[in-house]
Amino acid sequence: MPIAEVAVPQGVRYGDPVIRDSGLAGRFRSVHGSLYQPSEQPGSALGRETGVLEFISVLARRSYGAEGGKGTGRRVPEIVREYLRANLARNVTLDELSAVAELSKYRLARACTAWFGLPPHKLHLRLRLDRARELLRRGTGIAEVAYETGFHDQSHLTRVFAGAYGVTPARYQSTYRGTEWAGLAVR
Repeated sequence: MPIAEVAVPQGVRYGDPVIRDSGLAGRFRSVHGSLYQPSEQPGSALGRETGVLEFISVLARRSYGAEGGKGTGRRVPEIVREYLRANLARNVTLDELSAVAELSKYRLARACTAWFGLPPHKLHLRLRLDRARELLRRGTGIAEVAYETGFHDQSHLTRVFAGAYGVTPARYQSTYRGTEWAGLAVR
């Protein structure tokens, strides 16, 4: 149903432009215009319905990040994970992460849980702990590991690490020092 049928033209105002992608905006205009054309020709109703469904399909693919942020062609989960990994020592905000991913913070929180099985803050913590394990295997000092991975101090790292893995960083390091790191758990 066209918007004009449910609201007076002066009652609906959008910022200009609502759809910033010119190709997508053209598709929207085409689909919206077809809804006003009379259905005198055979199959025209089917054509209009197909056009609407194709447009919605394109919107759905783009909204879930099939073509990731800032024109890179990368998927949004990759962008989120890479950004969090690059900022392990920082306290990344949801507003900041949503701007990078080009999703609303509410959609990002839901999508992160769907993609990784964790909300954004727990994903960031998991990535920080994975990096801590990698550094500990390399023999890096525990205080330095805490600093590099964004924990307040060595005791904070110890509490969180022991809570997550059931072993202190010192015990982990003495057990696994020098062994090859297989990679990060969150892919």
